[in-house]
Amino acid sequence: MIKINENWQIFVKQALDDMNLDFGSLQAQDNLNPDVWEDENSLKKEILERLYDIAKAFMENLSIPRVNIQDVTFTGSLANYTWSKYSDIDLHVIINFSDIDENIDLVRDYLGIAGREWNNKHKITIKGYEVEIYVQDASE
Repeated sequence: MIKINENWQIFVKQALDDMNLDFGSLQAQDNLNPDVWEDENSLKKEILERLYDIAKAFMENLSIPRVNIQDVTFTGSLANYTWSKYSDIDLHVIINFSDIDENIDLVRDYLGIAGREWNNKHKITIKGYEVEIYVQDASE
């Protein structure tokens, strides 16, 4: 078993070396990303407005009547101190799935597909970071 583990470690190290990944950039930062954050408590106004506009456009594109956005959240590494040049903007649109249909699993599947299609068709970036949209049920 020890030999398998050693061989696996050698294989992984070689594969990572071949990809030329810079893992030094994946360390915790001392500050939030200054391209995105005004200070430790607030996003830059233009970023905040752009994220809300993207969420609103996505929901309008769905053409689902009577669905109110409960909240829009920004999550992931750019939302904290683990950001790097590999980060993206994870934009969560929070709604009540039950406002669409009582079959929550069906709604979740539909919105998951819709989100992936939106992300594939709309290569939206802000300050060089790709925006990925995801719809989340308010009960999550």
